[in-house]
Amino acid sequence: MSFLNQVSSLYSREPHHILPFVGSAFKDAQSGLLRVVVVGINTYVSSKDWEAAGRPTGATWFSGWFANGEHRFYPRVKREAHELTSGLTERQMFGGRVVDPLESYYATNAIKVHVQEARGKQAHQITNEMFNQHTATWRQELDLMAEHGVLPHVIAIVGKPFWGRANESLTSTQSYQHLRVMSSDTSPGPCLHYVRRLRLAGSAGEQDALLVRIRHPSARTKKGSARWLLGHLALPTVPSPATDDRPDAEEIAKHKDGEEFFYRGRQYMLYKGLCRRVFPPPPGQH
Repeated sequence: MSFLNQVSSLYSREPHHILPFVGSAFKDAQSGLLRVVVVGINTYVSSKDWEAAGRPTGATWFSGWFANGEHRFYPRVKREAHELTSGLTERQMFGGRVVDPLESYYATNAIKVHVQEARGKQAHQITNEMFNQHTATWRQELDLMAEHGVLPHVIAIVGKPFWGRANESLTSTQSYQHLRVMSSDTSPGPCLHYVRRLRLAGSAGEQDALLVRIRHPSARTKKGSARWLLGHLALPTVPSPATDDRPDAEEIAKHKDGEEFFYRGRQYMLYKGLCRRVFPPPPGQH
């Protein structure tokens, strides 16, 4: 069974369930795209929409809202996440990966079902019992990603409510069928409670990853914003080659979109008209 079908089956166990948005980066392990998981808190619906939310078409509302940037929450989260991940591709940890504004993403919520507005409009209304119940589904999601070789490079947790549980689920003491957490280290300095550096392993081998807490769109603080995180995150940047060493327009025209090629001893990739330097991962890393 495909990754997408297994995820759909996992979510559909609950009534009034949502379905995640799954970009092509999580359908094709060899796409070369940065894989980013964004985890919100919950989705609520009004009483008049409650019945419709429980139908098969209602399950797709969440993924559509994310993909199309509907309502106020989703476009703000997408902008924040994309600003952060675009900056991370300039760091050596993810050098050579390309982030697509949509296809790089897997978007979901900590709570995998629609919640009635009267019981879930505010995050504080979500009980510990609900978080605990759906954290089990989150762990199964991660294990499916490991099984299919599409572990994320970045996991962005929106806000504080699910941050602690996300941290706990990605420590080396946790037991999974396919996923192994080789290491989980805090980031020193101001990012101590916002970033963890991970070493994950699945069917495709080992890879580095970041668990990041980004601010909720309604927050009035700069802490947790993409700009704040990139300014305080202690990750070396990718060294830029001399201007003369970059492929010129004539060289770029020789190659198709998605193609990797060498130019003056350096490896590049053409993606949607942009020429990006490719830094091969260390042996065993994907």
